[in-house]
Amino acid sequence: MIFTRKKFQLIGPRARIKKLFHLLVDLIPVFQTPADLENIATYVEYIIALNADVRSFKFSETELRELSGFYEQLHARIPDDPQQKVQPFPKDEKRRVAKILIELRYLLAEKIQQPIKESSLIILERDLPPSEPLIWPQEVVVVLDHVRSPYNVGAVIRTMECVGLNRVLSIGYTPRLDSRQVKRSAMGCESSMNVEYADDGVAAIQRLKEQNFQVYILETIIPSTSVFALQPTLQHGGHIALVIGNEEMGVDESLIALAAHLIHIPTFGVKNSLNVSIAFSITIYQFWSAVFGSPT
Repeated sequence: MIFTRKKFQLIGPRARIKKLFHLLVDLIPVFQTPADLENIATYVEYIIALNADVRSFKFSETELRELSGFYEQLHARIPDDPQQKVQPFPKDEKRRVAKILIELRYLLAEKIQQPIKESSLIILERDLPPSEPLIWPQEVVVVLDHVRSPYNVGAVIRTMECVGLNRVLSIGYTPRLDSRQVKRSAMGCESSMNVEYADDGVAAIQRLKEQNFQVYILETIIPSTSVFALQPTLQHGGHIALVIGNEEMGVDESLIALAAHLIHIPTFGVKNSLNVSIAFSITIYQFWSAVFGSPT
């Protein structure tokens, strides 16, 4: 049941904000139509209108402008036609509305110092429509050269899934993707991978080169190009093979000899290298940025 403005005015300023906050927590995972937003928009309008008369938990001018912005965005998405109100949001629009609701929830939570339970974030991630898959303009294969730790392998696989990649070339004693430790670290992402296992890394890389792959080797070596300056190296337009190596020994020298591009991550401390899975994550996102333009 929605409160009238008169009834809403009878409860305290913090209770008003808390009521709206909890309404958002309940609504975000389940909303489907513009009609589901009506109570939220109404309570935001009440809070704005009553703010001038409160002493505690009073919104500042900046916060009021934010609240007004949220109200306008929500109100604009609620049509007057009753039939249109109950039509489900298209997938992309639902994501936009969810973002508005989440940002409003954070503003209210900060105002009353209300913790946000992690479970609400998990529910939202589960129930919102998935984002559109990332389609790379060229094929990308990630080459794991004698990576020792199954947990590093799993972390690499999980990052690959996040950036829309699924082709893996596993060389030597690199743990298999179906091992228990890899699966624990990959958190299910290993099931979407297309993996090839090879004992002879040189022969495997040669085959990739014959298929028009440009071989990039991530290694702390001189001379090499910073991963933050990849753009000029991508002018070739071919496919990409990114090779990462053993945690202690790096990429085998026989593979380095086959590289078209040697790349590194700049470091400024005593150590000159990062954990291999972290280094891979930084590097592949730099490839993503260089290929697709500015991050969004």
